[in-house]
Amino acid sequence: MHVLLYRALPFLLYVALPCFFLIQMWYNYTTSLGKWILQAALAGLYIFDLFLIGLWPVYGGYFVRYLLVGLFIIVFIKSSFNIEKEFFYKLSIKRTLSSFVYLSFICFFVYRIILGLNASSYSNPVELAFPLKEGDFYTAHAGTNEAVNHHCSIPAQKYAMDIIRINALGFRANKWSPKNLNDFCIFGSSLYSPCDGTIIESLDQCEDLEPMVMDEKNPAGNYLAIHKSESEIIVILAHLMKGSLLVKKGDMVKKGQPIGRVGNSGHTSEPHLHIHAVLNHTGDFLFKGEGVPITFNHRFLVRNDLVR
Repeated sequence: MHVLLYRALPFLLYVALPCFFLIQMWYNYTTSLGKWILQAALAGLYIFDLFLIGLWPVYGGYFVRYLLVGLFIIVFIKSSFNIEKEFFYKLSIKRTLSSFVYLSFICFFVYRIILGLNASSYSNPVELAFPLKEGDFYTAHAGTNEAVNHHCSIPAQKYAMDIIRINALGFRANKWSPKNLNDFCIFGSSLYSPCDGTIIESLDQCEDLEPMVMDEKNPAGNYLAIHKSESEIIVILAHLMKGSLLVKKGDMVKKGQPIGRVGNSGHTSEPHLHIHAVLNHTGDFLFKGEGVPITFNHRFLVRNDLVR
């Protein structure tokens, strides 16, 4: 049931609803200017919400988000020629309720879009080197609020990022419905130290699990904790491949040094790299302490950003 919902919900959000809005506007089932404005506003805000906040490489392909916006613009222009110039339409209980529903959803999507547009407010970041090379990488969860980053409710992971790799078509896997770890573009990608520092904790014994199978007892799976030189900051790199770590506790590392590979260990639904930085951790790097914003080449990443 869980897997069915996992597949059905994205189809509804990324395919069925956009098609419904676009078809409704294309055939323009209303000639009332007032109702058309409500329909066009809801459709436009929903599509912009998807463009801004949607997890496109997972569900539709990264570049499809631009196609969707282009289709909306075409349909919007075509639809606008079919309406009458009367703004108001004859009121009734049904139409009043319909307008209320439209306005409620419009307010909801305006709120989400505001969150998405304000997901990059931060101060006092730690500058790191991007820990992956040789590919196009996408930030699936990143930013400063829960609209774009599910980590934000955990203080230590407030600025955490989940990073995946995408192929030339903008998908995170080489199959439409990936079932094996090797189907995912990022699985096995080499990992490089994001800073100079000392390995203060490491784990390399957790199995790489099949997609959608999660290890709740070991949330980070195989991981490295690096004490960044000349600072009190600890950098965590999690969900690494079993047996891939090239360093261990006590080792000194240099920025850009190979340290392991990306896997699918721990509490994760599919292969990706989790990274966050923390202060005042009291020994618990994952759930205790103060999350620190991370910048790569002085760039703060949010959902739908690419690193090439």
